[in-house]
Amino acid sequence: CVFMQNSKGLYNSNDSDPLIKDCIIVANGMGLVNDNNSNPNVINSAMNRNKSFGIFNRAGSSPKITGSIINGNQLSGMKNVDNCSPIVINCTIAKNRNSGIINAIFSHPVITNTIVWGNDNSEIDNDSSSNAIVAYSLIEDVLYRGIGNIKGNPLFVDPTKGDFGLTSESACIDAADNSVLDASVTKDILGRKRFNDYIHRDDTIPGNGPQVDMGAIEYVSESRLGR
Repeated sequence: CVFMQNSKGLYNSNDSDPLIKDCIIVANGMGLVNDNNSNPNVINSAMNRNKSFGIFNRAGSSPKITGSIINGNQLSGMKNVDNCSPIVINCTIAKNRNSGIINAIFSHPVITNTIVWGNDNSEIDNDSSSNAIVAYSLIEDVLYRGIGNIKGNPLFVDPTKGDFGLTSESACIDAADNSVLDASVTKDILGRKRFNDYIHRDDTIPGNGPQVDMGAIEYVSESRLGR
């Protein structure tokens, strides 16, 4: 499904909890808007190049967002206002104008296995009443308190052209937490199998089986791609 060139790409209000899977929400005024206790389940979708926010959560709305890319939005990737605590898992939030994520008025997103990088202002901007709970994630400029977090450059393939795949030297490979991914999420946003083990990288959680990568796109070596 594609939602484009609307004032709001997709609008949920008053306890709306739809499943949004494999969707592209692009070039709208706002991208995905969740209002008044709406908690959609967003899987393997893209909220890109919207004129305002990629995702705007307001008034107790706390969606679950998994395996998705939020890129190139003009006012920030995601804004959470008024008691919003979205769950963000294995997402890539990159190259947005202003901030990657803005949290205001008692908003506390839970961010895991996610890359927040290359946004114009700050990666995560909290007001005095808000904070982000972060684990197993790369936040470009801050080593966030929490288990498994790293900072720096994720070494994307070509972020200037919107290619947020990981290169072989990325510290995000085999560095995230399998336990937070729902069992039904077996592929990434490109349709690649999750939990591809890269034999040249030690897992950061030994004994946990093939370990998922940070971000929306799982690294697959060139040999496995048949190159």
